[in-house]
Amino acid sequence: MVHPVLDCLLEGGLLTQEQYDIVKESEVITQEKMRVLYKFVSGWSFSHKDTLYRALKTSNPGVIENLEGNSQSENIEKASPGDPMEDCRVQYMAVMKQNFQCVREHNSRIGEAISLDRTYTSLLMVEGHRSRKEKEHEITSLGIRLQQTMDEGSSDGWTHIPLQTLFNPNQWGVIPKIVVLKGPAGIGKTMTSKKIMLDWASGNFYQDDFSFAFYLGCRELKTITNKISLARLLSRSSKFHFPENVIRSILSNPSKLLFIIDGFDEGRWTLKDDFEGCGDPFQETHQEVLLRSLVTKQSLSEASLIITTRPFALEKLDEFIGDVSSRHVEILGFTAENCEKYFYNSFNTEDDAVKALKMIKDNIVLYTMCAVPITCWIVCTVLKQQLKEDVDLTECRTATSLYLLYLKGLTKYHGRNQPVHSCLKKLCALANEGILNRQILFEEEDLERHGLSLSEVESVFLNENIFHQDIDSSTCYGFIHLSMQEFLAALYYIMKEEDEEAIRGQETFLPEICEGKSLLGLCSSSPHLSFVLRFLFGLTNEKQLKELSKITRRSVSFRTAPAIRNWLAAEDPIKYRPMQISCLYETQDEDFIRTVMGRSTHLEFNMMESKIFTRQLAYCLRFSADISALTFECYITVQKDLEVLSPFLHKCSYLRIANYVHFSSMPCIILRDLLIKSQNLKQLDLSEIHLRIQDVQILCQGLRHPDCTLQELGLLCDLNIFNCHDLHLITTFKPRLQLYVIFHVSSTMAVSEAERLCQILRHPHYAFLNDSILHDQSPRPFHQILFFGCKTSWQRQMGPTYRRGGVMPCLGAAALPTLFGFGSSSIYVHSKHPLLASCNYRCIKNLK
Repeated sequence: MVHPVLDCLLEGGLLTQEQYDIVKESEVITQEKMRVLYKFVSGWSFSHKDTLYRALKTSNPGVIENLEGNSQSENIEKASPGDPMEDCRVQYMAVMKQNFQCVREHNSRIGEAISLDRTYTSLLMVEGHRSRKEKEHEITSLGIRLQQTMDEGSSDGWTHIPLQTLFNPNQWGVIPKIVVLKGPAGIGKTMTSKKIMLDWASGNFYQDDFSFAFYLGCRELKTITNKISLARLLSRSSKFHFPENVIRSILSNPSKLLFIIDGFDEGRWTLKDDFEGCGDPFQETHQEVLLRSLVTKQSLSEASLIITTRPFALEKLDEFIGDVSSRHVEILGFTAENCEKYFYNSFNTEDDAVKALKMIKDNIVLYTMCAVPITCWIVCTVLKQQLKEDVDLTECRTATSLYLLYLKGLTKYHGRNQPVHSCLKKLCALANEGILNRQILFEEEDLERHGLSLSEVESVFLNENIFHQDIDSSTCYGFIHLSMQEFLAALYYIMKEEDEEAIRGQETFLPEICEGKSLLGLCSSSPHLSFVLRFLFGLTNEKQLKELSKITRRSVSFRTAPAIRNWLAAEDPIKYRPMQISCLYETQDEDFIRTVMGRSTHLEFNMMESKIFTRQLAYCLRFSADISALTFECYITVQKDLEVLSPFLHKCSYLRIANYVHFSSMPCIILRDLLIKSQNLKQLDLSEIHLRIQDVQILCQGLRHPDCTLQELGLLCDLNIFNCHDLHLITTFKPRLQLYVIFHVSSTMAVSEAERLCQILRHPHYAFLNDSILHDQSPRPFHQILFFGCKTSWQRQMGPTYRRGGVMPCLGAAALPTLFGFGSSSIYVHSKHPLLASCNYRCIKNLK
C-alpha cells in the first residue's frame, strides 16, 4: 500500500501537505501513485531517499518493482550517505526554503511577513512577440474584454509558459541557457523570482536540472562597494556559509547551477563594452564585473540564468547576451481566474473576498487595472482596511483615489528614490498629448520632445515594445494601460497650473479640454475623453489633492476645480446619464452632490451606456432630499441593480422602468415586495418591459396583497391563458386599480383563440381599445398588439411631465391624446424596443 509510505514521509517532513494530497488524490492504481510520488523524490538528498526506500521496504517490498525501471530504486539503495556536498545541498535547500517561504509586503511593519506559498498567484506568461495591433488592443481593452484578451492570446506567436517549463527545449529542440522574464513595474517579476527559489528549495521542480539555485537581487548588490569574489557573493546573498572545499566543488560543475538575477534594469551598467571580464569565481572584483561576466557567459558559461527586467533595459541586456540561446518570456499579469484567486488568497475569509470582488467588478476601470499585481495588492490592502473598520464597501475608494495609490506605490517602491515631480510633469504632458491625438504608442522622438529619458523614474510608467516591421524592427513606448494614460492626462491640467502665474487674475475658468461644449456634448462628440473627465472630477476633491502633494512633495492646488463643477451642474436637472453620475461619484463631495441632485424631485436615468453604474447612482441618490418620480431606461434590469436601488424606490410615488432587451428577465420579486411594503408608490409603469408569465404571476401576488396601495399600473406581456387569468383576478378584486396592458398576440394564434382570451378579461370598467383587428381580413402581420385598459381614462389628456421618450412616433400627433394615460403621466412605447419596433401598426387606425 502507498498510503502508509505517504504518512511516514509526511510525518518525517519529507513531503509537504500539498504534495501529500496530490499523490493521495492521483489515480487509484498503485503504480500511478508511485510515479506521482517519484516526481517529488527526484529532488531529494540521498539520506531522504534512504528514508523512502526503508518505508517502501517495510510496508510492501513489492511496490518498488512497480516503479518505472529499477535504476532509481537502485540508486536510492546504493546512495552513499555522508557526501559533504550533498549534505551541504540539503542544508542549503532548507535555509533557502526558510528564507523564501515568507516575504515582506510593501507596507509591512517590522517583523511582519506573509506566506509566499499562500499568497502567490500564478501569472500569465507568454513566449513570443506580439504585433503592434495586439499590443494596442491589450492597452485599450477594459474589464472583461481585457481579461478575455489575456486568456485567449489571439496571436499564433503566443505560447503560455508555466514556471516549471522555462527550461524546456524550444521548437528546435534547443534548451535555453538564459531565460529573460520581462514586464513593467509592479507586474510581479520579483515575486515570481522568489517563488521559483521557493519551489526549487521545496523540491517542486528543477531538482533534476539544477543542484543549486542562487538568487541575486540587483538592487541589493548595488550597495556592495568593496571588491568581492563570486564565491563570497553567493554566501553573502544567500546568508549561507559554504565550506571552501564544497563551494569549489559546486562551482566546478556549472551546468547544474541556476542563477536568478532579479532586476537587471536596476543595475548600474557603467562599464565600457570592452571591459575585461572575470572568469575566475574566486577572484575579487567589482560586483558589476561579476554580474556582467555571468550574463555574458565569461564566467561559468554552462550555468543557466533567469534574468528579470523592465522592457526599457532589454536593448542593453540583448547586447550582453549576444548569441547565447535564450528564451524571452513576457509577464502580462493576472487572468480573470487568477485575479479572483489573488483576492481569495489575500483576505482572511471567503466572505470578505466575495464582497471585495463584487465591488471591484462593478467598477470597470478598477477591474481592468487589477490585472496588474501591484494594483491588486493596493486594492486588497485598501478594502481589507475598509472591512476591518466595518465600512460599507459601496462607499469605498473611487477610481481616482486608487490610481493615486497606484501612483504612490510605483514611485515609492519602484522609482529608485528619484525626484518625482519634474518627471511626472513630462509624463503627464505626453499622456495628454496622446489622449487628444488618440495615440497610445509613442516613438522615441515623442519622448524626446517632452524631455523624457528612460534612465529616470519615467521607466516605471513607460514600457518599451519592440515590433517586427518587414525585415526591420521598430521600438515604441506605451503606458501600462490606457486608463493609466488617461489618469496622467487628467493630472496634466493640475501640474500645468504651476507654470501659469496669475491665471486670468483670480477668476476660475475651464481647462481647455472642457471648453466649448457641455459635459454630455463633449462626451458625445469625443467619447475618448470620458475617462479623463472622470479623473478630472475626482481630482477636484481636496483629499485627493493632499495625497498628490505627498506623492510629488510639492504643494498642489487645483484652482479651476469650481469651474469644472459648475460645468457639470449646468446640465439638465432631470435627465441623467452614467457619465454625470460617475463624475459626481468621483468628487466624493456630499455638499456638491446634494446641490446637483436636489434641483428636481423628478429624476430620469438613462443607464443604457453602462451596466456598472448602479452603485455609483445609489451613492448619489443618498443626497437627494425628496424624490417623487424615478425613471430608469436600460438594456436589461438585473436583480442586484434593484436591490441596490431599493431604498430609493420606496421613496417615490411614480416609478418607470424600461428595458430594451426582448424577453429580458425582470426581477419582479423585488417589485412585488415594493408593492406590498411601499406606502408611497402610486404609479408603476412597466409597459416597456416584455414580461414573462412568471413575472406577471409574481407581480399579481403583490397586487392582491391587502397592504398594496398602488393606483395605476402599466404592463406589456403576451396574450395567453395564464396572463389573462391573473389579470382578470386583479380587475375583479382591485376595482380601484387603473390597469393598462399592452398585449402581444403571437402570429401563430388563431383568431378564435384570441377572442376567447379577450372574453376572460371583459369587465364593465375595462375594454380592449382595438380588438377589431382580430376581424381584420388583410394579411396577418408577424406581430399584433392589443391595448387593454380602463375606459374612463382613454380620453384623458396626457400631461407633459413624463412625455420625454419616443411616444410611439408612428401613431402621429392626432392619436396621442386618445391613448390611455396615467393621470398626469402616460404609458408609452419607446421606439427602440425590439418587439414594438417590428410591429405592424396599421391596427392603430382604430384609435383615431
